[in-house]
Amino acid sequence: MKNIVLTFIALALFCACDKALLGETEENTILNNFEYFWQDYKDHYGNFRVKSIDWDAQYARHRPSFDGNPTEEDLYTALRSMQEVLDDGHVGLFPIGTDFPYFTSGVAGRLYKEGFKDFDLDVIKENYLLNDYTEVIENEVIYATLPDNIGYIYLGLMFEDLQFWEETFDQMIEDLGDTKGIILDLRDNGGGEDEAGRLITSYFTDAETHYMEVRYKDGLAEDDFSEVYDWDIAPGRATLYTNPIVLLTNRYTISAGETFGFALKTLPQLTHIGDTTNGAFSDTVERELPNRWQYRVPVAEVFDGDGISWEGIGLIPDQVTKNTAADLEAGQDKMLETSIAVF
Repeated sequence: MKNIVLTFIALALFCACDKALLGETEENTILNNFEYFWQDYKDHYGNFRVKSIDWDAQYARHRPSFDGNPTEEDLYTALRSMQEVLDDGHVGLFPIGTDFPYFTSGVAGRLYKEGFKDFDLDVIKENYLLNDYTEVIENEVIYATLPDNIGYIYLGLMFEDLQFWEETFDQMIEDLGDTKGIILDLRDNGGGEDEAGRLITSYFTDAETHYMEVRYKDGLAEDDFSEVYDWDIAPGRATLYTNPIVLLTNRYTISAGETFGFALKTLPQLTHIGDTTNGAFSDTVERELPNRWQYRVPVAEVFDGDGISWEGIGLIPDQVTKNTAADLEAGQDKMLETSIAVF
């Protein structure tokens, strides 16, 4: 999620935090890096409340390991362990200049480490689209008409360029307007700009609908959050598509791909198929330790239009369907086939 409000909040808070934590000069010691990291999350992480995480307990657990002569490996182990407790797909540790591996928290991080794969765009191109499709951006934005007059749209990222989305969906709706239904495939969608999802959803409804609420961590106290920012679908497209829609997701659907899901799931003509999404909705800020290691801090609480948080849970499909590695190896996409059967 990206917006001007977040930018100003983050800049003001984190500049103040650097000075409060370390003074004007950041001292690069093993202990100081640990203290800096823990305090930064304590002051700015947005999801302690919705996840019921006791961050002070993490300090008590790991601080004793920095008595004596701690090593860089001790630091890496402690920081990674604390991020594992957050279990947040937006949280990552990048130990620049070392041989330690990058670490990504949350379900997708674990699945990626295990080599889990349930989606292959080439299988769809070759066996379902039969190599007859329009590729707006290679491997990221694709659309076609499947057999039996079913529209198919694949979106791999939520690009920030809203003019691009307007021009693209004007053309897509024109080309797919006579289909009896559309599959919106957001599997492996890596997120990006929330505004893109709001704009795209406006092509499928003529009703102004409340679908998301966001508040940002804007102070150092535990309960210091901004006012709630309401997100509504803004209708007004000259051409609408109101036939049935299938939203197709998997565990790698994350961030702005999920907030797009918030908007789409308000549509009465929508059916959600596939696997539960990642469950990481918040905006993030990129941070750097005194030793130049980098990490991400999610800084918002995000709720659906009913005020419910799905952080750490993800959006659950109406019909859960999964692919296996053997399915993909055989050129079969059962998740897509289940979606086609809806129409």
